[in-house]
Amino acid sequence: MDQREIVEEIEEYVRLDVLVNVSAVRQLYELAEFIDDTALDIALEYMIKLISKPDVPIAKIPTLIVELQAIGAKMQMMAAYYQNVSKNTAKKNTYYSMYHAIDRLVDAIKYLVRGKF
Repeated sequence: MDQREIVEEIEEYVRLDVLVNVSAVRQLYELAEFIDDTALDIALEYMIKLISKPDVPIAKIPTLIVELQAIGAKMQMMAAYYQNVSKNTAKKNTYYSMYHAIDRLVDAIKYLVRGKF
């Protein structure tokens, strides 16, 4: 491979990566529209920020963890509501999925903190 081919391959990879990220953001937007919950919007915003820049300043981590855990708790309560009261399976499953995703994200942030001390 000559240098031009390498540059073209890298440019193609970057274009594909951007398209994948745009597609993922579009899907998250559709999810936010479906659920229509401001707490979910905040959680998705944090997730997008963490995907694009995962190095969180140490001073912001405790607040981020508490806020994400509070949102996760709300997601779990809303899932129980849609399971027992409203009987909306699609929303119930989405809320449970978001609860588990947020819970794993918080665990990852806690693990990140352990490595910095």
